[in-house]
Amino acid sequence: PKRKIRRSFDPTMAPLYILYGSATGNSEHIAKDLASKYPERSGSGSGSTRKKNLFDGVVCSCLDQFKKKKYDVAWKEAPPSPEGGGGGGGGSEGSEGPIKHGLIIVTSTTGNGDAPENASRFVRFVKRKTTPRDAFSQVSFAVLGLGDTNYDQFCAVGKAVDKKLAELGGTRAYDLGCADEATGLEDVVEPWTEGVFDAIERACRP
Repeated sequence: PKRKIRRSFDPTMAPLYILYGSATGNSEHIAKDLASKYPERSGSGSGSTRKKNLFDGVVCSCLDQFKKKKYDVAWKEAPPSPEGGGGGGGGSEGSEGPIKHGLIIVTSTTGNGDAPENASRFVRFVKRKTTPRDAFSQVSFAVLGLGDTNYDQFCAVGKAVDKKLAELGGTRAYDLGCADEATGLEDVVEPWTEGVFDAIERACRP
């Protein structure tokens, strides 16, 4: 579903970023499933437990779109505040929006510990020595890695991205998930995806 899922950066909005690195389609499917579920959770529950999403919808794309779509530009600054209390964010206290950008990454590992083709540019960026040490200081993140323990480099890309985002100033909102295709991805994917929205919102609230 396309509702409230954007693929480009709007400087007046504070969306939840859900980005993927996918070779066979598994990571992309999980990311897009998360992207469709986030808008739906707003309004669930009742009374004082009624959920109101913190972020203005969702931006969902492959990781390598981060420069073309200027996500990296957005992440350098704190998220915009909702104007006059109107923004679509809305924290627990009325209309306050997020104080950090929320970033969920779902990525597989290919070959000998390599990044999928549609994530390789992003992985090079976070590993590069010239990348500013505070590149993610305005970001709270959560990483889900997909891998296969039949291979030596199990979830190597997910582990590397999780480590590098923290080294580049990011706040880890949720523990790294490492799902194993050899035993069944859903054993890790299902509980991880069930808790990730609450964890990201907690880390980004005022």
